[in-house]
Amino acid sequence: MRRTYTPALVALALEVHPKWLDNVLSHHAVPGVAGGRQGRTRAIAPSAVLTLAVALLLMRDLGAPIARALQAAASLVAGRREGDASQREAPSATASGVTEMALGPELRLRLDLAAVERRLARRLVEASEGWGPRRRGRPPGRRPAPRPEVEQGIERSVELPPVASATDGTPGGAEGDDDADRRRGDHGPTA
Repeated sequence: MRRTYTPALVALALEVHPKWLDNVLSHHAVPGVAGGRQGRTRAIAPSAVLTLAVALLLMRDLGAPIARALQAAASLVAGRREGDASQREAPSATASGVTEMALGPELRLRLDLAAVERRLARRLVEASEGWGPRRRGRPPGRRPAPRPEVEQGIERSVELPPVASATDGTPGGAEGDDDADRRRGDHGPTA
């Protein structure tokens, strides 16, 4: 089974806001990102996490726009994989983990991808130690706190005083109690 990461964990490891990462993944194609449609959580492959980390470096340090940074980062990460395959045949500049990419006829970008990968692996471990997947769906309902009397089978009965009628002359039913008369529907003497 291939290892993947959730967007929340990747955002924590990259030190970016989860909403920013969600917007980037929604608007730009990043190789190694699957899912993310209507309630499905995205699965982000380690190569995609590395691509995002390199893109962040290019954005922060060079001021590159996100679309161009993601293209360059994807090329650098893909070049590293291709460089590793050709490295077995002949030593190259990628033997030390440094990857190069031509940005123009006179401009080359060199990146110590191995150092970025080590730092990212460390951050992913740190992020995963204090993080657990978020519950999905409806939150569980609140239940009232149990009463100790009911749990032990003891029920307390409370005796209520008897209700007085309006004609017996007891308090609560005394004459002249307009509120009580209104409640009974007795609206006073008729003329």
